[in-house]
Amino acid sequence: MELSEAVDVCIDFWECREIEKINPASNAVMDVLRLLKEMKVTKGKIFDCAIAVTAKDNKVECIYTENVDDFKKYSFLNVVNPFK
Repeated sequence: MELSEAVDVCIDFWECREIEKINPASNAVMDVLRLLKEMKVTKGKIFDCAIAVTAKDNKVECIYTENVDDFKKYSFLNVVNPFK
């Protein structure tokens, strides 16, 4: 998918009223930084860590993604590939 198309899809999701949005908790930055250090997370996996922490803080127990391997290390999160 081209970047422009991906951005348009993200905007559509963001503007969709039927999809509940969640936000990071006030302690999320410190939790992410602690996990980055503990789990030796680097580069592109940093954003995945922030997503996992945000999910945990919002009591989201399961996420759907094609990138299952990127989230397996977070024992507090159940990860499902919806395309398999």
